Amino acid sequence: MMNVEEKYKLTTFERVLVNTCRAGDCIIMSTSFISNKSNYKLDKSTVRKALIFMQKRHPFLNCYLETNRLTNKMFLNVPLEKSHDKIKLDWLDLSEFNVTRETIINESAKFHSAPISTEEKSLLWKFQVIEYKCDEKLNFVMNLVTNMVISDGLSISCLSIEIINIVNSLIDGKECEEMLIDLKPLLDLHTLCEERNLFNESHLKTIKKLNEVKKPKLALPEKFKTNKRGFLLDLFKLDKNMTEKIIKISKSKGIRLTSYFQTITIYALRKLFLENNEPFPDQIPIEMPANLRFRLNPKIDLNACRFLTAIVRFSTEKLGKYNDDFWADAKHIHELIIQYTSAETGYLFSVTHLKYLDIFNQFFRFTKTSETACKFMDLFDDEVCDLGFSNLGSFVNDSKKELDGKLSIEEIYCSDLLLSVPKITSAIIMHIMYWKGETMFQIGANNYYIDLPSLKRYKDLILETIEETINRIN
Repeated sequence: MMNVEEKYKLTTFERVLVNTCRAGDCIIMSTSFISNKSNYKLDKSTVRKALIFMQKRHPFLNCYLETNRLTNKMFLNVPLEKSHDKIKLDWLDLSEFNVTRETIINESAKFHSAPISTEEKSLLWKFQVIEYKCDEKLNFVMNLVTNMVISDGLSISCLSIEIINIVNSLIDGKECEEMLIDLKPLLDLHTLCEERNLFNESHLKTIKKLNEVKKPKLALPEKFKTNKRGFLLDLFKLDKNMTEKIIKISKSKGIRLTSYFQTITIYALRKLFLENNEPFPDQIPIEMPANLRFRLNPKIDLNACRFLTAIVRFSTEKLGKYNDDFWADAKHIHELIIQYTSAETGYLFSVTHLKYLDIFNQFFRFTKTSETACKFMDLFDDEVCDLGFSNLGSFVNDSKKELDGKLSIEEIYCSDLLLSVPKITSAIIMHIMYWKGETMFQIGANNYYIDLPSLKRYKDLILETIEETINRIN
């Protein structure tokens, strides 16, 4: 009898991703603001056709999750027949209303927060189009949401560009590469790293030693708490002029943009603490993703589906005088980032290859609800880092070509959902991305742990701190 589907067994780390998503964290979303200069009336059927092409091209957009609690195993199952009827396309028509950018962002956050079912062989992704008017012209926002086990920040951003390329090709009656070339499923992170010699057994000693070191804590003050479940989202950008200034100054100081923005977020958070008469730690724990696609040899396509990102954890030494010594602190953080994202030392794998990951999975296996599992995890793991930061850089801008057509991505953002209570990841997450000469800036937060006024103030302090670093040089 012919096999009717392909099965891909999930690693321990991938099962952690699935369980984290079940708790309400780390479901990822790519948000694209679409320019429509010709005032083209996009219809739902065209978008659905594009999504069907995407499902044909990417096997994991046709997969479902199989879970066996008895054996503690999970699989991504890819049926031979395409599940077009299971594609979830939400169309929100706001074209008859006066809507603000804040309204659109709030609707995106609402769509992001709605659970993706893993029951009844459901697909592990969904798509939304928000239709609205700006200056009497139709405009669109497109939201692609996936379970983290089938994508990561770089991948989901490239998938969004592919969708627009297919939509434009369908409108013009043409065929593009994304409609013609089907990709093969990727192997998992662990297998790829071992097969391509990025990881070796000697790294395990480094990982063990690193995780024995007690790390400082960074917890948001109790006064920020709302005890109200929800996800807060803001999306904004730094224009070309400001982006060029930041690139120029960071280069002159010999630091990466990741280091610059990581330091900015810490300085701004310290200001928020002090404004609220709350003490801020001298040493800061840092958690950041490090994508492995361009670290593997040969490199992996950025658009290919599967989670291929390592999570790096480390902490700073005592930071300097803050407002008087920003660049010294940025240099310190820069050196730490280089050290801990190096594949040679093994620090890069300090989370993905952690020996005790399966304890996390067992909490979810033997408890009835995700909330109960989170409570056990909260007791077991005393590490606290309420600030997460990710720089997707210019990889998407440089690597994925956007085809000419009636629709064009003007802004693109990446978000991670934060809903778990007790929280099992951070309370605040930020992603930045370089796109068409500008810096896209996303801030997301777990509303249970921080209220909207405090998050808005934090955004203002980030922009204020950026201005200070620029003006101080000038």
